[in-house]
Formats: sequence, structure tokens, C-alpha cells
Amino acid sequence: MRPASYCGVLGFKPTFGVLPLAGVLPTSASLDTAGLFARSIDDLELALTAVAAAPAGMAAARASRSLDGAGAPHPGDPPVAPRIGFARLAWEQLEAAARNAIETTSAPPRAPAR
Repeated sequence: MRPASYCGVLGFKPTFGVLPLAGVLPTSASLDTAGLFARSIDDLELALTAVAAAPAGMAAARASRSLDGAGAPHPGDPPVAPRIGFARLAWEQLEAAARNAIETTSAPPRAPAR
């Protein structure tokens, strides 16, 4: 999260519905989520555990998820390769070398030749 790094701290935005939104002015059901700022990973973990342990029903107006269900794989599920996406906003304004570097770096890995 850039705002956190601009302030010299860490930021964390969990999966939608992990943190309760009770008392938060609703803006968009598909975008509203809560995040945390802290000075260390340990502090983020402590804050997340404390805030996510809110009483059941606090976020009754929106989807609620447990920390366990926040994107964690279920035991026995096959491993899934991570996916990273990027938007090509103002793509034509980038220098050719920058576009080439992004394309090369973001290309999916090729299967080994047989």
C-alpha cells in the first residue's frame, strides 16, 4: 500500500469481508473494505487478529469471512501458482525499453523443451 510506505509504516488490506465494517459509512458494497497500518509485521498480525475477532454479526450488512477463509487453501488442495496482473494504463507513453522489460518479466514461464 503506497500510503503506508509514504509514511514509513506498513499497510495491509485483507480479503473483502475479513474485517468488520460496522460503523463505516457504506460507499460501495463491491469496494468497501478495511485495512490496517502498523510499524511492523508483528504489529500488523496483532492488530489483524484483534480486529478480525469482532463479535459475530458486526458486519451483518456485508459478507463476513474468518481469517482462516481469507484465501487460505484447504488442506489437501493442490498448490496453485500465484497470479499477478497489471493494467496497461498510458502504455503508449512508456519508453520502448520499459514496455519490453515489463513484457519480458510478466510473460508466463515457458515449458522446458523436450
